[in-house]
Amino acid sequence: PGDILNDLDLAFADQTDVSELLTAMRHSNAIYAPFTGRGGSIYAANQARELWLRDRFLAHVERALAEDDMPERLFFKFGGNHAMRGRTPTHVIGFGGFIEEWGRIEGLNFFNFMVECQGGEMSNSQTGAVTPCQSYMIGADSRLAELLPDGPVVVDLRAIRPAAIAARSSLDTAEFEAIFAFDALVVLPDVEAASLVQQ
Repeated sequence: PGDILNDLDLAFADQTDVSELLTAMRHSNAIYAPFTGRGGSIYAANQARELWLRDRFLAHVERALAEDDMPERLFFKFGGNHAMRGRTPTHVIGFGGFIEEWGRIEGLNFFNFMVECQGGEMSNSQTGAVTPCQSYMIGADSRLAELLPDGPVVVDLRAIRPAAIAARSSLDTAEFEAIFAFDALVVLPDVEAASLVQQ
């Protein structure tokens, strides 16, 4: 419950440098309420989360520019929905498209790739349980799956976009949209589940 954070407000009442972090924790807590059984709209939460990613990114850019500490290259690692261009499976506009448009304004190039599994196990990010690795793009009946050799592979999705448009009626909707959301697909077979870093 959000009111648990009231204790933190009291504990850090005399430390103004913590107030920004506490505000962020409250915002995050509200966003994740629908995902943790505390009511609210999942769509609205997803939309608020994507918009907050943009706000936080722009705040970091502003700070880096003010401190003359803006790097020439930026690397982002996000889950597939956040990283997508265009409308995501959660029906909001992904952060990846925003970054590409921001980069264009700043004179920067953007290359977006998705790393996928094909078999093996993964750690569930919510429960920590080890489960079979489920691919975002490569379902059992995927046309892409038919094209993949054994072993690790990189697929240049930009090169197959014209063919994907021509074959639109025979492609799964998620697979079709992902071909345009990412520039490359990296497929790793028989992956092993990650484990928590021991402290």
